[in-house]
Amino acid sequence: MRFILSLGAIGLIGTAVIAASPVQEDRAAKETAALEKAIAGKVAGKPVSCISLRDIDRSQNIGENAIIYRISTNRFYVNKPRGGCSGLRDGRALITRIPTDRLCNGDVARVVDLTLGFEGPSCILGDFTPYTKAPS
Repeated sequence: MRFILSLGAIGLIGTAVIAASPVQEDRAAKETAALEKAIAGKVAGKPVSCISLRDIDRSQNIGENAIIYRISTNRFYVNKPRGGCSGLRDGRALITRIPTDRLCNGDVARVVDLTLGFEGPSCILGDFTPYTKAPS
């Protein structure tokens, strides 16, 4: 019986329409612009499910919807966590606890506030889309 009630509650929630606030729309527009700037002049390759941790030079959060894993000055991967990554922004980092030397689609990462030292929501990584400099 509990299962049936849960499904009914989900159905009711699913019918609600929630409008984005002007602040949310502005944040989303800024994040989109930042990602477009980062990939400008680059060519996207075929997405891959995993990347090697040892190849990552650094990472950069692009708001709550994208993470750039830089491999070199000419190559990086963009990961768009499934459903976004609530709370991921400047001053916060992603912490992953994985048993291998690779980050993969489906890995769970936690948002950590570096200033206050507390963990926030978790995110599920998506595929990694490679970008390289466009040929001259």
